[in-house]
Amino acid sequence: SLWALRFLFHACIGVMAGVVVERVLGEDPGLREYGWLHLILFAFLAGSYVVFCASREAVLPPKRAATSSRPWTLVKSIPATLRADKIFRQFLITKVAFHWVFFVIPFMGVHALQTTGRGEGFLGVLLSWQMGGMVLGNLVAGYLGDRKGGRAVLLVGYLLLLGLCLLYPWMETGTSFIAMFVLFGLGFAFTNVGGQTLDLEISPVHRRVSSFALIGWANLLGILMASVSAGQLRAAGCHIHVLAALAV
Repeated sequence: SLWALRFLFHACIGVMAGVVVERVLGEDPGLREYGWLHLILFAFLAGSYVVFCASREAVLPPKRAATSSRPWTLVKSIPATLRADKIFRQFLITKVAFHWVFFVIPFMGVHALQTTGRGEGFLGVLLSWQMGGMVLGNLVAGYLGDRKGGRAVLLVGYLLLLGLCLLYPWMETGTSFIAMFVLFGLGFAFTNVGGQTLDLEISPVHRRVSSFALIGWANLLGILMASVSAGQLRAAGCHIHVLAALAV
């Protein structure tokens, strides 16, 4: 539920961002309008930085004498971490495979505009509905996760995103695309909450640093593989149906 509350704040901000995008890009989108969006983003990031600089860390527990902060020490501990825990190895495989959903996600907005013929302001509408789905998803995921654990939440998220990949290529109307973006928001909320929870639960306490490093590398590997492959296939003329089938 703590992870859900964190992502809930993100989603609420995202709903407002969708309204802004719709207003700015609604009539005649061009370089100036996109420039305004970047300027708004910069202002909020700068404000976040100022607030963060004003914060102070809580008193940290004493550092264990046996712990070394040298990068090479971390690298040498990785083989032992992988050998010691079969479940953790399987978890890393799911981390890599999950990111193949990005065969579809980067092209969802483009496909919606091309299919419906709507203007770019429609992207703001889709963003608001997606964030609305994330608001609902975080509330449900937090409630479910406190009772069933992170694994159940993550499995629900995977099923929702699987349904998204299966259904999205067949959508034709603005309403159906809105429904798909709500499903997208729901699925990502569940995978975020469940995934972050399992990152902590599965990582051995005595090897948490190296475990989190491996999780980060698995995420990076999955994103790079999916983005490069999807970009090449899209450039070669592959339709959204093909990309969705590969994501599934």
